[in-house]
Amino acid sequence: FRNLANMAEVRRWLLFACLAIIASVILADTAAQKIAVFYDDENIQSTHSMYFDALAGRGHKLSFFSASDPDLVLQQYGEFLYDALILFSPKTEEFGGNVDVAGILEFVDSGRNVIIAASPDVADPIRELAAECGVELDDEKAFVIDHLNFDAADVNGPHTLVLADDIIKSKIIVGTVETPILFRGIGQTIIDDNPLVLKVLSGSKSSYSYVPSKAL
Repeated sequence: FRNLANMAEVRRWLLFACLAIIASVILADTAAQKIAVFYDDENIQSTHSMYFDALAGRGHKLSFFSASDPDLVLQQYGEFLYDALILFSPKTEEFGGNVDVAGILEFVDSGRNVIIAASPDVADPIRELAAECGVELDDEKAFVIDHLNFDAADVNGPHTLVLADDIIKSKIIVGTVETPILFRGIGQTIIDDNPLVLKVLSGSKSSYSYVPSKAL
């Protein structure tokens, strides 16, 4: 826990809880796209079926690949094969095929969309991608914790199922959202010298980031 001795100086942690909301809003406003989904859990299509069905229902064509697939490709003959990329592969230590962080950043720089999911078990490639886009992910195994704003289901737990209502007021980005929002996951901070990064959802002043299994 950073700055434990001075609660007033604890950094407020940016949360990625609105990833699905943002993705749906962005892709809803575009023509039908070819979207590649890289995953590290083969059950992703069933566990996130509502999300993927919503995208498919808008006319997008989704192709699913294991992030470690040795035949993984993003482009052929100098042309990108997809219009957007969804990275549901936070624990992937190394992308397969000829895909790497530099290639994904080139994909972004070409004007295409990339949606990145993070978790407390996030590996180095996703950390590097996040940093290149202006977001610093917290230490491995760390969660956002809030002992004052947590869901009743977590009353006897470590209070990592937090209630957050400090959400960006932008219908273009998040649409219409009911608060508070339940969040459990890793904390992030914005790298100060990047004016293009926006806070979407932030924890309260009583929230902090720490590894729940460690004693304070």
